[in-house]
Amino acid sequence: MKLGQVLSLTRGNQIDIADEKQYVIAGVQNSGKGVLNKRRVTGAELKMKKYQVIEENQLMWCKVDTKNGAFGVTTKDHVGSLASTNMALAAIDTKKIKPEFISALFQIQGFHEHITKYSSGTTNRQYLTPTQLFELIEIPNWSITKQEEFLVRLDLIQNSPFFAKIDQQLTHLTQLRQALLREAMQGQLLPQDPTDEPAAVLLQQLQAAAKPGKKGRGGTLFTEKAKTAEGPFAIPTSWAWCTLGDLVVSSDAGTSFQCTNRPITGDEWGVIKLSAISWDKFLPEQNKFYSAEAPEELAAQIRTGDFIISRANTTELVGKSVVVQEGNYNLLLSDKSIRFTFSPLISVAYANLCNNSQFARAHYANAANGSSPSMKNITQANMRNLPIPLPPLAEQHRIVAKLAQLLQHCDALEQRIRASRQLAEQLLATALREALAPPTGTELAEEVEAELVEVEVAPAAPRRGRPLKQRLATNDPDLFSELADSFGVE
Repeated sequence: MKLGQVLSLTRGNQIDIADEKQYVIAGVQNSGKGVLNKRRVTGAELKMKKYQVIEENQLMWCKVDTKNGAFGVTTKDHVGSLASTNMALAAIDTKKIKPEFISALFQIQGFHEHITKYSSGTTNRQYLTPTQLFELIEIPNWSITKQEEFLVRLDLIQNSPFFAKIDQQLTHLTQLRQALLREAMQGQLLPQDPTDEPAAVLLQQLQAAAKPGKKGRGGTLFTEKAKTAEGPFAIPTSWAWCTLGDLVVSSDAGTSFQCTNRPITGDEWGVIKLSAISWDKFLPEQNKFYSAEAPEELAAQIRTGDFIISRANTTELVGKSVVVQEGNYNLLLSDKSIRFTFSPLISVAYANLCNNSQFARAHYANAANGSSPSMKNITQANMRNLPIPLPPLAEQHRIVAKLAQLLQHCDALEQRIRASRQLAEQLLATALREALAPPTGTELAEEVEAELVEVEVAPAAPRRGRPLKQRLATNDPDLFSELADSFGVE
């Protein structure tokens, strides 16, 4: 049946915004992830002065953007929240269809991709009018009882112990990475080499080189005892506590460039986003267009080996850093990123490991300021005051090499785990498509069949070729045998 047979557009339930009052503004998330109460604001903070009042059991979506499954069903949690006039609200006829069933439909990738296919407009703004949505999109004409049976089956699949096991494995893997880094920072990852020059001597040389008229290695050794910092945990006797500032020779930053929010192509020049330096590895594709030609001033250009740290980000990510991998980059530092140049007596990769460790996260979280958790700021002084457990230079290199080897194994294991989850999700999507598919011969059924051929997860006929359980077992026998059993496939 047509979607319009169970929905009716809500009109007239609007209010005028008063500057002195407080309101909760709601929005919808992509991929059918539902309605979200996004923020609480005063009326004075709102540019639009007329909003719709949300009621329970309404389908909500953006009237000017119906791609990517940005639909959701309102619940008791959203009653009284406001939706902008750019949003559409349609009452669900609960005598004909369960709101939970509507919500489940929009979580199915094939369903909201079908809506995207009919949507028209620019790449960034594709939509169906409410009338088109109601007339063009069809859903299964099931009784309430059959809808309930489907929801029970869906719940059993989505809450399969397999998915919990996958999530648990990923959690354990994260904990393993943190434990390896913690052991490395505490000098417990590798045995100490008694022939290494103590870190106290290295710190003397660093501090001597930083003082006018004094020399470090290769000149007169600074005879004063090195000034050490206090650290949050015990380290080997051959190590020394210092600060990040002790290791830094110089620093520079970008400025606020006028950019276009699209990535560069070809020989264009861009400015890095915060996301380029937030995830332990430099991501050059995360940039914004700045200029078609090289700028006259290239002091802020990013180069191989740069250590770049963020001075602004969320509480969890502020102060995160990367070392730029080898490459040629037409990219510039942003005003929210700082580049530190370290002494040649220091492994830049080791300094980066320290800066991204758990104790560094705690240091920056405590030092950060800003009223919003989504944008915290730290100063260069905060960065330079970060305590660093300093090993001898030779051990720094050994730690970096050993951690790279161990983390490579972790990455390979994570890929295997995520591939297992992806196959499971494809199996789930296939099962849902088959359950919801219209009669054979319709356009949507042909789309579903084409997708099944592409993903090659489950055959259209259950017993054609190798059984699904055998095919899954070739990837991970234990996990996928359990998955296949829970789904009841052979």
